[in-house]
Amino acid sequence: MPQVENIYEIIHSNRLFSMASEESIQLLAEMMLAESYRKGEYIFRQGEVANDFYIVASGEVSIISSNTDKVLRNIKPFEGFGEYGMFNANIRTADAVATEDVELLSIDYQRFREFLIHSPEAMFSILSYTVERLTRLEQKSFDTANS
Repeated sequence: MPQVENIYEIIHSNRLFSMASEESIQLLAEMMLAESYRKGEYIFRQGEVANDFYIVASGEVSIISSNTDKVLRNIKPFEGFGEYGMFNANIRTADAVATEDVELLSIDYQRFREFLIHSPEAMFSILSYTVERLTRLEQKSFDTANS
C-alpha cells in the first residue's frame, strides 16, 4: 500500500473542503485510503458504478470521454474527482486514467456518507463548491450557445 504523507494537508488544500473544520478534515483523513496507479492505468471506466471519491496526492489523472476520446478535465495534486457519485448512486460518465504515476486518497460511498453525517459543515462546503462548478458550466454553455 502506498504511503501518502501529509494526508491532512492534502485534504485541507482541496477546494471541496475549504469550509470544513479542522476536526472534520482530521476525521476524513483517518477514513481515506491510499491507492497508487501507474501511468496509463484506468482508475475507473465509463459505465462502472460510481462508488468512490478521490483526491490526487501526487501525479495527474485525466477524465476522458470514452465516446469521443476527448480529455474533459485534467486533475492535478490536491484536486478531487468522483464526487458526484457520492450523492447519486449513479454510473461513471467518463473514464479516469493516470496520465503519469499517481498516488490517490480514496473514500467509498458508505464511509463518505458516515463522514458527512458527523460533519455537516463539510456537506455545506461540498454543496457550495458544487453549485459554483455548476454555475461555471451553465455560463460556459450559455456563452457557447450565444456565440
